[in-house]
Formats: sequence, structure tokens, C-alpha cells
Amino acid sequence: MIDSPSSSSSSSPSSPRKTWAPSMGGFLAEAISSGERMPSVTTMTNDHRISFCSSYGQLVRLEEDEEEDIDNEIFASSNEEQEILLYLIRHGEAEHNIEEKKAMEEGRRFAIEEEGLSPHDPRVKERMEEARKAVLNDVTLRDAKLSDKGRKEAEEARDKLQRLIEDDNGLVKPDYVLVSPLTRTLETCDILFPDSDNIHVREEISERRTGKPPDTRSSIHWLSLRPSFRRFSMAQLQESVISRNKEQKDRLKRRCSSGDETQQQSNQTEALTQSLSQPEIFFMLDELFDGADRSDPQFSEEDKEQLRARTETLFSLLCEANSFSVAVVTHKAYLRELERGPFGHPEAKEFDNCEIRVYRITMQGSKLTRAGRVSV
Repeated sequence: MIDSPSSSSSSSPSSPRKTWAPSMGGFLAEAISSGERMPSVTTMTNDHRISFCSSYGQLVRLEEDEEEDIDNEIFASSNEEQEILLYLIRHGEAEHNIEEKKAMEEGRRFAIEEEGLSPHDPRVKERMEEARKAVLNDVTLRDAKLSDKGRKEAEEARDKLQRLIEDDNGLVKPDYVLVSPLTRTLETCDILFPDSDNIHVREEISERRTGKPPDTRSSIHWLSLRPSFRRFSMAQLQESVISRNKEQKDRLKRRCSSGDETQQQSNQTEALTQSLSQPEIFFMLDELFDGADRSDPQFSEEDKEQLRARTETLFSLLCEANSFSVAVVTHKAYLRELERGPFGHPEAKEFDNCEIRVYRITMQGSKLTRAGRVSV
């Protein structure tokens, strides 16, 4: 639950209580003492986790328990509504966006000059879209970074955000930032919030999964080597990777033991299984990539309906944030489905590069009840 100052006193810090904490990976949180209200901090010991939960202002010990279907309404025991100022921001122009534009121009030229089609012929747009999609298969564009223009767009957006906050319009600076793990969003976020130490990288707000190189992120290991990203928290991202790799290893082992593979396929599967023993696949040869289990989220495709359903998880992330002013740095498709779906604006226009839109949303627990756009 995101507590407001007026409601924080309603939950007495001296009253021990138990609650499920799904963000801690299915551990049972049991309050063992009380204390002064402080930010959420978790530390590991040999046999349990200790966490200061800001929502309760209590020291809690998290002990392993049997798996259960855990309600996502973490710390949301109150029915009180909480208002959040939400800044939605799209990344700046990335290198693959430049290649898309070039391909579309070439597709249009070819359709008109080589095929003799009229500029108004619907097939011209079809050729342009085919050319755009084809360029996205270029493996050199994997996890494309910002272009020079994209970096300038991010700098301009940073200045605009500062002006919005300085103007007397009731807006306050975001003190909690959620960002997609793709390089173009991370670079945008680094430029937008150069002094923030409360930036959290989350897979849940990544671009729609297309299976294409530009939408396939780099490894956590590689990202963590970037000095500008070292202040970003990647703890939740690492946890999700470890869980996903374990599931994929189990699938690969079952496939290998089924006896349906050739010897070459079996060797590839064994090599990939061994690589998954590490926290993440850092580098993958083409033949191993081809042999990977395509049901893994990194390789599977996601349609618009699935993406729209995924945007619903944002409200659980906001609940965990325990902040009244949050920025979300993400992608055009994600933002489109968020606005047209949960926010109830079916005619919302797609975001331009580094565009900022501000909403005041009201949540009850981790459920969205209202979303109104702020004129800026």
C-alpha cells in the first residue's frame, strides 16, 4: 500500500502483524518488532531475510514457507484510496529507429519507381511496412542504443521536466523512477534523472516482445559494466532472470530426456543447459540461439492483447514504490496499451520521442480506480 502522510498513523507501528510479501519471492513476512518509519531495505542472512517495511514502519523477518498463490496487493491491507502523480516518458530516438525510417523511404521509392504504383495505392504502405520489419532482423541492432538525436531529445526533455516542476502548477519532482531494461530507455533515464539514486529497472515495463534484436535486452552483466547504469537498482531484474533460467533449464532437460532430438540437437541443448547454470546467458552462439526454447520470454512474441494485460502489473509496482510521485521511462507500444487500456483513453495518440505526459491516478490497494491526465 502507498501510505499518505494523513493515513500513516492509522496503522500503528507497535502492532505486530503478518502479511504475504510477493515482491520478496513468496516469503512470509512476520513483524517481530516495531520501529521508526524508514524506507524499504532488505538484507540477507544465512537462513532468513530481514526487511524494514516502510508501509508498516516495522522490522520484519522473512522466512521461507511453502508456495501459495500470493495476492499481488502487497502492503495493501487498507481500503483507503491513494493518489499518485505519474510521469510517463518515452525514450529518445534509437539507432534502429533511424534504420526503420531509411527502410520505409526505400520501400516507398521502390514501390513507386520500380513497381510503378501510384503514391496513393495502399500497396505502397504495405511495401514500406515490409521494409521496416525486415530491417529489425539485423542482429547488429540488438538492444539498440540512443542516436545522437535521441540523446539531444532526452536532454531537452530533462529541461522541460525541470520547467514543469518549477512552474507553480502543483507538480512535484519524481522521487522514484521505474525504467525498462532496454539500453535506449536506460540511457534516456540516465540523462533525465542524473542525480537520482532511486531508479529501479523492471522487466515488467519493457517493450512489447517481438523476438527482434532491437527489443532483446543485453545481459545484466553487460549492462552493469556501464558506469552510467551502476546507480540503477537491478535486483528485481536479476531475481526474475534466475527464476526464468531455472524454468528454462527444467524444460531443456525434459526435452533432452525425451529422446526426440538428433545428436547435434542434443549437444546444443546440453551446451545451452550448462550456460543457464550461470545467472544469465552473457553471449550465445547462433546455433545455440536457434536451439533455445522459444517459449522463453526473451524469444517469444507478444501480441497487443498480451501487452495490454501486462501493463496492469504497473499498479503493483507503484504499490511497492511507496511514493506519491513516480516517473516511468518506457516504450511507445507499452505506453499506448497502458493509456488505451487501463487508463481508459482508447483514442490516445502514440507518444513522440521523449514526450512527457503527466497523470494523477488514484489507487485502492494495487487496483487503479481513476486516471486523469494533467494539462502541462
